[in-house]
Amino acid sequence: MNKVVGACGCICSDCHIFEVKCMGCHAIEGKECEEIPCEKFWMNKNPNWTDEQHKKIVEDRTALLKELANTRNYFIKAISDPKSKSNITNSILRKLPDWFGIEEAIIEYVDKVKDTIFYAAFDHDKPIGFLSLKVNNEYTSEIYVMGIIKEYHNRGIGRDLVERAISYLTKNNYKFLMVKTLGESHPDKNYKGTREFYSKLGFYPIEEIKEIWGEHNPCLIMIKGL
Repeated sequence: MNKVVGACGCICSDCHIFEVKCMGCHAIEGKECEEIPCEKFWMNKNPNWTDEQHKKIVEDRTALLKELANTRNYFIKAISDPKSKSNITNSILRKLPDWFGIEEAIIEYVDKVKDTIFYAAFDHDKPIGFLSLKVNNEYTSEIYVMGIIKEYHNRGIGRDLVERAISYLTKNNYKFLMVKTLGESHPDKNYKGTREFYSKLGFYPIEEIKEIWGEHNPCLIMIKGL
């Protein structure tokens, strides 16, 4: 799993309260600290380090953060407001007609994401992708719907969204993450890429079922152990 690095230099994803009691500083409007290194860097000193070692570590951490800020042009944050969840979902799904071309399905997604765990990726203030996560039972959660604007594909955004979801689930003791996608018996090339994406993230195909979405839209269930 990719590390989530806070603006203060702490590794948020290694913390037991991250996404449980604390969403990390990336959740605060996606803004980074203006003062780097700040006082927290200097105060957080291992007693076994010399002053010279501590100074070097702070300098290295600062350089890493600045490098990350220069190379990563998006950020991910958790969304709690139901209206914002719906607006982001509606905006992005309508830009993805090759995957979401059925109006009734879009309307249903836009409504039902309100009650899900929701992460969105932003390029500055512009939402460019999202992942909606629903809980099926005490052991299993499901990627309810996920979408990334096409021009932002192949930048690692989808992987980062899934890993944020996995981080939340593992901290809350879930055992499995599943996803439903179009089955292999359907020739659609876009969903072939979708299946390959999930396979690379460790999801395995379990069963293709035609009764869920109908004869012409076979549903493939894929699952990943956490």
